Amino acid sequence: MGVTPMSDEEQNHPKEADAIPEDIVEIAEGYLDLIVGEETDTKADEQDLEEIKEEVEQWNRELESLDEDDELYAIGVEERDNLKRRIKERNQTEKRREQIRQELVERTASEFIARDQWLDTSVIKAITHELLGEAREESLVDEYRLPGAELDNKSLFTVSRNIRATASHANSADERITNLWGSIDGTRQYPIVEVLFDSAELLGPSGIAEIIQDEDRDRRHIGDALGKMMDRQYHPYFKGEDGYTLSLVGEYVWKEFGPDVKKDSEESFSEEGGDEGGDKKPNSELTSFQDD
Repeated sequence: MGVTPMSDEEQNHPKEADAIPEDIVEIAEGYLDLIVGEETDTKADEQDLEEIKEEVEQWNRELESLDEDDELYAIGVEERDNLKRRIKERNQTEKRREQIRQELVERTASEFIARDQWLDTSVIKAITHELLGEAREESLVDEYRLPGAELDNKSLFTVSRNIRATASHANSADERITNLWGSIDGTRQYPIVEVLFDSAELLGPSGIAEIIQDEDRDRRHIGDALGKMMDRQYHPYFKGEDGYTLSLVGEYVWKEFGPDVKKDSEESFSEEGGDEGGDKKPNSELTSFQDD
């Protein structure tokens, strides 16, 4: 049938993917196309890939029972090699996704500055998707909505450093973000962050106190706690005209270290038989008077 099997060179050394672009807008657009635009169920995708590999093995077993000059052998080779191409394409796509993701995170961690092309909508959407799991057209940091906010040099520096630190932690851990969580977990900041994470709207100290409903955490105490944290270079809050919500940094640390992550970690530890010392309360349940 004139079928030429894939050579070992074709199978084991696929052509290199296109080089990663230098322009951050192009990187972001590539990220949105490859990662956001093609999001799939990871488990289902892996299962599908395993089924393709099993089918390749089935064809290999069939081919072993045939002579190479048999017409059925050529048909079997064609079907098997088509499956191998699908596997190779999947692997190349996944490799490309990881390259684009890594480039976006590394460039954001080392180069982000809140102006010019870094405030392009596609860049903001890519960064928020990578750090928060959701592509958004604006990012909240400190008292500013990006893009659109007018920043002087001091605010430009603060906003840029916050986003760089967050991306740095997403890439390889960053003590600035770890320390920020340490100033939240087990302190009076914890219930405030929790309330703001769950709220779909901005809340003032009174609104936060009403939800917490703790006599030791009244409007004044919550206002003081918010004010103390807002004075820091790295803090979890965005302050708008109508109240507070979590900034990009605050939402990131809550998703990275918060109760859902802690619960998953404790369940995994329990399944491995690691904790036999009885019930222990997590740090988040420490007294509300512990200072931040």
